[in-house]
Amino acid sequence: MEDYKGLTEEQAKENIKKYGLNEIEEKKEAPWLLFLKKFWGPIPWLLEFTGILTFLLKKYPDTVAIFVLLIFNGAVSFWHELSAQNALELLKKHLNIKAKVLRDGVWKEIDAKYVTIDDIVLLQSGFAVPADVEILEGAISVDQSSITGESLPKSLKAKDIAYMGSFVVRGEAIGKVINIGEHTFFGKSAKLVQEAKTKTQLEVVVFELVKYLFLFGVFLIIILFWLSIKRGFDLGNVLPILVVMLLPIIPAALPAAFTLSTALGAKELAKNGVLTTKLSAIESAASMDILCTDKTGTITKNKITVDKITPVNQYTEKDVMCYSALASDPKQKDPIEEAIFSYLKDDCYKIEREDFEAFDPSKKYSTAKIKKDGKEIDIYKGSPKVAPIENEEQEKLYKDMASMGLRVLAVWIEKDSKKELVGFIGFSDPPREDSKELIEKIKNLGVSVKMITGDTKETASHIASLVGIEGDVCEAKDIKESCGVFAGVLPEDKFKIVKTYQKMNHIVGMTGDGINDAPALKQADFGIAVSNATDVAKAAASVVLTDEGLINIVSAIIVSRKIYQRLLTYVFSKTIRVFAIVLTIFSFFLIDKDFMLTTKMIIAMFFYNDFLTLSLATDNVGYSQKPDKWDIKKISIVSFMFGIFSVLWIVGGIYIFGHILFHLDIKSLKTLTFLALVLTIPISIFSVRERGFGVGHRPSTALLFSMLFAIVGSNLMAYYGFLMKSLPLEVVFAIDLYIFFMFVPFNLLKMFIFKSLKMV
Repeated sequence: MEDYKGLTEEQAKENIKKYGLNEIEEKKEAPWLLFLKKFWGPIPWLLEFTGILTFLLKKYPDTVAIFVLLIFNGAVSFWHELSAQNALELLKKHLNIKAKVLRDGVWKEIDAKYVTIDDIVLLQSGFAVPADVEILEGAISVDQSSITGESLPKSLKAKDIAYMGSFVVRGEAIGKVINIGEHTFFGKSAKLVQEAKTKTQLEVVVFELVKYLFLFGVFLIIILFWLSIKRGFDLGNVLPILVVMLLPIIPAALPAAFTLSTALGAKELAKNGVLTTKLSAIESAASMDILCTDKTGTITKNKITVDKITPVNQYTEKDVMCYSALASDPKQKDPIEEAIFSYLKDDCYKIEREDFEAFDPSKKYSTAKIKKDGKEIDIYKGSPKVAPIENEEQEKLYKDMASMGLRVLAVWIEKDSKKELVGFIGFSDPPREDSKELIEKIKNLGVSVKMITGDTKETASHIASLVGIEGDVCEAKDIKESCGVFAGVLPEDKFKIVKTYQKMNHIVGMTGDGINDAPALKQADFGIAVSNATDVAKAAASVVLTDEGLINIVSAIIVSRKIYQRLLTYVFSKTIRVFAIVLTIFSFFLIDKDFMLTTKMIIAMFFYNDFLTLSLATDNVGYSQKPDKWDIKKISIVSFMFGIFSVLWIVGGIYIFGHILFHLDIKSLKTLTFLALVLTIPISIFSVRERGFGVGHRPSTALLFSMLFAIVGSNLMAYYGFLMKSLPLEVVFAIDLYIFFMFVPFNLLKMFIFKSLKMV
């Protein structure tokens, strides 16, 4: 290896000034353009069309009200989108790729964006290539699929170029940076942090539900239009009302509510040591019912030490350890091999290796070639399953060690074309102190934990018993529901395990750290790269943990289920609102032969509804004790029953108080209808935001404020007659009490429906 000096820190700073940072600037829209886009889309078009229509009909107060709502809705949506973007930017800072560079003659690990032209960098197996690098020495294989689309790794040697955005899958090399940032081959299309843009299950479910609600609403509006013509209504008065009746049906706040909920959730997860690389992963975590987790480093401490040495035949403990050291590579930083070198207290045999092959998972051993006493000797270190075990006594030795919870490696040699066992080394990696408690918590959340390890069945079974993992001990070729532990697993088997459980209709989480884990992490519904994972694993995963162990995974499940509950509340409240407004107007048109809401009232109601809906993204809700899955059939049934109940309660109350008790005229009835409909918004949200009876968790400050704003604002509008005819105080107070009392039967109905459909 040549003696490279690299740049000095001063030279690096000068180069950064000259060439800029090693990053690809994302083209961001100017805030003013982002704001203007809030006035382009189905909801803004509907409001703009109605505003122009009312202006042409010389209904100027209606026109003003519509455009005030349009600007307010755009401003709120714009603010929430900026909040979500800021949350995501904070996450990206946590996910910066690292690079190992030679500065001032010392190897340092720095953020990849500070790599500059002429830097000397070390390219290692499992890590990303931080810039375009000309290889000076060494040989590597790189995965360039993200650049060229080729699935097979490409071998590179001295004078070849390793491109930014590729990953080193094998080998080690030293190279010099020749291009950075936007000048790299990867260019403007490269991104160090990938964000998922796929349509989520939530969006599919909500838009499917809204599609049928929209058709239902349009059908009723057509009937109302036909009846209006038949009864001789002035179409100039009717058309604006019918147009704005479409407003509550379209899920205008869904994109903002979903993005804000998931972005704030991702920010909350980051505080709990979980960095989200794909926002859709939050939804998957809520639905996950199987977690496949590595044993080493996740369940155990990953502090491997040599616990027991058992030589066989004429060999000694020193022979076992020294031969194992010769078949190891200290540069690979493998925990087993580090434990071997840490244990050795002398130079063993001062023999230079003639050849060495690192551990091959498919062969299950590493090998070295030496010359000793004039004879060539091949040394092997690997699984006892492929070792030349000569008799039952030797087999019993390693099985006894494995039954003690030790990970056992065999050491054997080959000379004169004859293989001979040297002995066994037992390594211990005890469970983390919190593993048993955390596994119990995960199981209590309805998630089945499957431990995956390359260890023998005996070792795996022992560790599983210590941490409370139940189920059969299986091999990757025998995947069943009853399996709790998979032993003797190769990295490529993990992909098969994930896919098999997915075919059994499970939502699967998978932890991993290495290059070979990447396919399984990508295939999993919830791929989890552990704290010490390679860049390849991090790129494939949905989330990256910052701490060791399972505690961050527990946090991810709980926070994700809270986000699910917030979004479920949005879905239910949205559906209730459609039924309540459209069916109430339709019902009273049949009863009183008039429209019970004016254009201004519907717009004001839309204003209150949006204000409340967006505040749900911050609500302090509980979470389900079992996995949550978006079930269109169940959600449709529940939404329909909640909606019908709300309409019956509202129509009954208005008829009792408006017609029977207070004998109100038609204009006062319209005010009463408006007030009743607005008051049901906070009541229905309060009812559906928890799975259990009552309020449960204290609502967030934002939700409480928006609820108070809707209640007080609508009461003042009704009492003082703003945009409507005023109501006497006793009428306002009576309808307040009546609607608030709706909370109890609504909750009783909810508990009955949820229990019947097994949603609690």
